Amino acid sequence: MILSLGLLACNRYDLFLMAGGNDRESNDADVLFVIDNSDSMFEESVALAENFGGFVERLAGREVDYGTDGLPDAVDRYVDYVQNPGYFVDFQLAITTTDVQTDRGALVGDPPILRKGDPDLEEKFIRNLMCEATCFADRRQVDSDPGVTCEQDWNGKVTQEFLDCLCGRSAWVGHCGLGAEEGLEAVLDAMCRADDTPEACHDDRSPLQNSDFGTNEGLLRDGATFIPVVMTDEGDGSRRTANLDALPTAYFEAFAEFDRFMSWAVVAPGLDSDYEVRCPGLAQSWGVLRYIYLVQESGGLYQDVNDENCDLRDWGAALDQIGDLVGGGAAAFPLSSTPKPGSIAVQVGHREIKPSEALGADLFGQPLFGDGWTFRAEDDTVLLHGAALPTQGEVVTIWFLPQ
Repeated sequence: MILSLGLLACNRYDLFLMAGGNDRESNDADVLFVIDNSDSMFEESVALAENFGGFVERLAGREVDYGTDGLPDAVDRYVDYVQNPGYFVDFQLAITTTDVQTDRGALVGDPPILRKGDPDLEEKFIRNLMCEATCFADRRQVDSDPGVTCEQDWNGKVTQEFLDCLCGRSAWVGHCGLGAEEGLEAVLDAMCRADDTPEACHDDRSPLQNSDFGTNEGLLRDGATFIPVVMTDEGDGSRRTANLDALPTAYFEAFAEFDRFMSWAVVAPGLDSDYEVRCPGLAQSWGVLRYIYLVQESGGLYQDVNDENCDLRDWGAALDQIGDLVGGGAAAFPLSSTPKPGSIAVQVGHREIKPSEALGADLFGQPLFGDGWTFRAEDDTVLLHGAALPTQGEVVTIWFLPQ
């Protein structure tokens, strides 16, 4: 948006309203769930399925109260769009697994991409998740409820009988991936299957075959924010970064080749104050730190897969926070051009946000900031910190004088 005399450029981020080189604006969010399908993750996948309905309802059900008859309804929708833009995110969902050796970033399910407004969206996602992306080594891992029949509406509990109805008897047993969880490579391979132009897609370390390219068509929409949601009980072991190396430089550079805004959400093991894995398990801290780095650099969301007692966490609450990220709780906002020094002004909702001060450095040597905003010159991005982060639906407005 160019104001009078062209002296002041304004980027207004109503959710994912992006300002690129052509001032393209989009309210689209492409969400890729990357599921760890090793045999230790079936409880987490079941919990995801049992809580997924609320997640979809929060994203897809916000507009159902609006009428469609005439100007008054249109005005109501426009006013709420301006005041609560998170109500109107145009999202799509897909699933792949961390098993790169087998799946190589391929999307699972039929159809593999589910879009806002699709009939039976919740059922289709749960079918793709439970029937094709979750490791069930044995039927006895899942509770049985002989009273469940295929004619009944689902009661929200995953049982053997429910899976028999959803997938076909015993068809859901299996689908166990290899023990090497390569979450970052899985995301990169999924993107390369949709867009094969970046050089990273043809790197010698890539597992992709020529026949794979083009098979994830539609995953990456023009102008959309891409949100990988990685769910695992281990760290990342992707092949392009050496073991023990916590800084995923090769992947950070590879994702940058796609020239699109990404915001990472990761549910994985948490670290303690000494940067060691907090709960017992097979996860290594260097693999966890790779995810933390990408979340930090993209203004995304990191959640511990376990609660404070090292038990399975509340997945309803976890999905609430992921929904907030998809619904507009981003912390990084790329500008459409390079601003002149000292010309940036930031407002979140009705709050004027002040520049943030550095408080120290993190494990990666990056500065830690207090409440406020900072500017990252290498990619012309404004970052929000602490109390400056927007709540769901809050409008972030950034004014600056372009060079």
